[in-house]
Amino acid sequence: LIQCLKKKFCKEDWREPRDKNQEEYRKTFGIVDKFLLNYEGDKFIVYIDGENDIDWVETTDFKGFNDDEKKSFYESIAKLDRSQAYPCMLLKEEYVLSFKRILGAGYVAAFHKSFDTIDDTIEEAKKYVRHRNLERARQIYLSWAGVFTLLAIAFFFCVHHITDLQFMSEKVVAVIVSGIAGAYFSIWTRYKDLLMKGFSTRSLLALEAVSRLFVGSISAYLIYIAFQCQIVFNVLSNLEGVYVCSFLGFLGGFCERFVPSLVESFANRSLKENEESK
Repeated sequence: LIQCLKKKFCKEDWREPRDKNQEEYRKTFGIVDKFLLNYEGDKFIVYIDGENDIDWVETTDFKGFNDDEKKSFYESIAKLDRSQAYPCMLLKEEYVLSFKRILGAGYVAAFHKSFDTIDDTIEEAKKYVRHRNLERARQIYLSWAGVFTLLAIAFFFCVHHITDLQFMSEKVVAVIVSGIAGAYFSIWTRYKDLLMKGFSTRSLLALEAVSRLFVGSISAYLIYIAFQCQIVFNVLSNLEGVYVCSFLGFLGGFCERFVPSLVESFANRSLKENEESK
């Protein structure tokens, strides 16, 4: 337990050499590495630096490479460098390092003249980042939606139990909060189908999550108005008010297409009645 706590809260300074071997190759190549990927004697080294970028040093001026191999080498390095810029701003450092370690195998392959394997390495690294980006984006999205929903429910609890906070109708609060809860339930049940690539910033993901809950509350309130106008759900008019409002609000937040369809059908019916009256 002490060892685990030490690793978590007392991180070692990567600038300090961990052993004699690291001290020697650092001195040989004149570098300070955060993570060693590969080195071969005093010929070349591939490593991850302090900014989590893959770097390399070659000391033999490519002895043993002919002109075509040098050209293929630099073309491969250019492709790998572009791949390093693949968006991963949402990921924790440990996942970024894993991505760079996969990609680093391509740099090592280039030094060993295995140019035909580099494209596969790049695709594998990008595939890893795409999956991690998507997971992280969904996590941020659901977290913001969940926190906002909990705050809305807590607000409704306060309005219901603390009379000094009853500055608006309890039915209206029930509708809005239930609409937010319905929208969150819709997000949670369909989160695997969310059209995300994981390239958005954290702030944009938070804005999208809160906006969807906000739209759910608006839809819930519109259904409540339609119910009050006796346009829909007239069969529920004799039931307890707060429970009916909660049900309508949840329905409005959960079913994104219900309110647009309701408005569209009402508009078409009104238009048809006007035409018939003429």
